Amino acid sequence: MRQHGTRPAEQGIYKIGTLASMVGLNPNILRAWERRYDTFRRNRSSGSQRLYSQEDVLLFQRVKEMLQLGLSISEVASLGREGLLQRPAPPPPPRKKPEYH
Repeated sequence: MRQHGTRPAEQGIYKIGTLASMVGLNPNILRAWERRYDTFRRNRSSGSQRLYSQEDVLLFQRVKEMLQLGLSISEVASLGREGLLQRPAPPPPPRKKPEYH
């Protein structure tokens, strides 16, 4: 189902449980973030289900990466949707140097 006025990349195709599984986040957390931060608000289907696009998958993968780097969710949300989507993926954490005894 194509939502009126959306580009194909923004078309909602995943339900919240599917998105949560894809990105490794709890659906309840996604719902709470949607209530608190405009960055994460999404369109709903005619049956009031949240529908997420492939672009949303990328967005929440970036969110998770930044949280793992130590940013708070409010810091991440303040970057805005476009900022998160345009931002290059963060570098991997530095590797520990082997200890020789």
